[in-house]
Amino acid sequence: MKIIEEVCKGDITYSFPYPKENILFFDIETTGFAAETSALYLIGVAYYKEHTWKILQWFADDYSSEKQILVSFFAFLQKFQLLVSFNGNTFDMPFLKKKCEQHQLTDAMYSFEHVESLDLYKEIFKHRKRLKLENMKQKTLERFININRKDIYSGKELIKIYQKYVGEHVRNENADTKEMEELLLLHNRDDVAGMLQFSNLKFLSDLLNGKSNFKSITCLKQGDIIVLDVTLDFYASAHYQWRGANVFLDISDNSLRLVVSCLEARLKLFFDNYKEYYYLPKEDRAVHKSIGMFVDKEYRQRAKKENCYSWEEGLFIPVYSKYTDVVFREKLDGDEQFIKIDTEFLENKEKQEQYVNDFLENCLELCLEKN
Repeated sequence: MKIIEEVCKGDITYSFPYPKENILFFDIETTGFAAETSALYLIGVAYYKEHTWKILQWFADDYSSEKQILVSFFAFLQKFQLLVSFNGNTFDMPFLKKKCEQHQLTDAMYSFEHVESLDLYKEIFKHRKRLKLENMKQKTLERFININRKDIYSGKELIKIYQKYVGEHVRNENADTKEMEELLLLHNRDDVAGMLQFSNLKFLSDLLNGKSNFKSITCLKQGDIIVLDVTLDFYASAHYQWRGANVFLDISDNSLRLVVSCLEARLKLFFDNYKEYYYLPKEDRAVHKSIGMFVDKEYRQRAKKENCYSWEEGLFIPVYSKYTDVVFREKLDGDEQFIKIDTEFLENKEKQEQYVNDFLENCLELCLEKN
């Protein structure tokens, strides 16, 4: 087994629930997907110590080093609280668990029970339809968030290189295998180092989940347009946009701008408990029975679901979930719903933040584009 350690340039760019010293990024390299029939030949980690990120790799320069790699990795893992990976919950961690069983490493330390896992692939996969990417592989996502790597090989392509490396290295320890070894280490090193910048995926996930933290927000009404300008607590690594029929979203650096076209109309606010209302045909609105009882019977009738409403005129903007009870529609079974632009909305920062997050989380028909 060879142990390689070096300084890693870069830093995490989005907040995690633990101090950097308690976070371990990791990735493994194997000769296949099934632990029963494949070899583990490399584990790489990135960790923060003495104000510097470092990369540590345990590399099997022969097929007999597998157990040694496992022992070294799990011993190192004990000091960390958060384990960050890309597809680690589905592949890396189950693979290592099976390898531990094969080598009869059954002590409590040879498990992931003491550490919390954050799988960046799982975080972003739920938004795959909105990202308009050809696939969700790490290299594809790296390009999308402006991460450039030196490595050009896939893990599958490196299997043959590793097999050739071991064959030549075992037959002759003095064989010139340095170039092959560097290719194998580089792929894993770029995977691990890339995960530091992969915190941008956490940013995108939180953004699309409507869980972003805003440093500030301003709201400006320009004719029939509402402009919401947000200062984020994070700098995006690329320029992102969402476009829809009546909405436009732009994210650049730490700024988010949401532009919404207003609808000037008379819209209806429907009441749920229609049996407690009277409908007044001449006024085209429903009133509660406690009030309607004072209206002459010839001017009132029992309300039905479809006419149990009040109405208002003015400017409205669309909403994508019922985060407020005051939601207007054109008709009862209408798919679109709106809130009214009034003084309260224009002056209430909390309502504005709520609106932006509602848009980000629930406007599923919009697709993310990168400039």
